[in-house]
Amino acid sequence: MADDTAHLITSLQKGYLEATAELAVAEAELERLRVVETASIGAHALLADAEAAIARVREIHGRDDSNPHGPWCGTCTNVWPCATWRALGGEEPDRG
Repeated sequence: MADDTAHLITSLQKGYLEATAELAVAEAELERLRVVETASIGAHALLADAEAAIARVREIHGRDDSNPHGPWCGTCTNVWPCATWRALGGEEPDRG
């Protein structure tokens, strides 16, 4: 009977140690995921800010067709599309 009790205690201790180790690994993974989530939230905020800034620049540097010699940028008065518009990924100017 004593051997059975000793074996049971040893098994329980081993199970406790394994569970404790697994818990430590799970807690470390949870912390890593929290860091990733925080970084992701920050990246989304930066992306939203950048998209808003691009939208503001596009509003300012818009096409102005009031010039009889051709379209111009309404802000920098260069031939449309201006360098700013092209830098934001707008259409390339006609070269022909």
